[in-house]
Amino acid sequence: GVRLYFEFTKQMGWVFFIMTLLTLPSLFFNLTGSMVDDSSPLNNAIGQMSVANLGNCPAAGCRSNAELRERCALRFHLPLIRELADGACDLKVIDITEWLGLLD
Repeated sequence: GVRLYFEFTKQMGWVFFIMTLLTLPSLFFNLTGSMVDDSSPLNNAIGQMSVANLGNCPAAGCRSNAELRERCALRFHLPLIRELADGACDLKVIDITEWLGLLD
């Protein structure tokens, strides 16, 4: 009985390790977003880890549904490789949502 318990614990450890690896991309994109802005530190911390924080709107904000759908998910700031225009976006939210949903 005790041996089976420890074997089960080891197997579950591997399962949770693999699940952690599968959810890291989603957590990364959620944490790099800027859509949640709350005055409460607790709500802000919880909101930053959720799907509601996915992507970044321009400085003026997303004014229409089209701008909201086409918002930027990630910008690579690599000036040595290439120069980016102010509105340039390397990866849009609409391009990654399907893959993040499959990993979830």
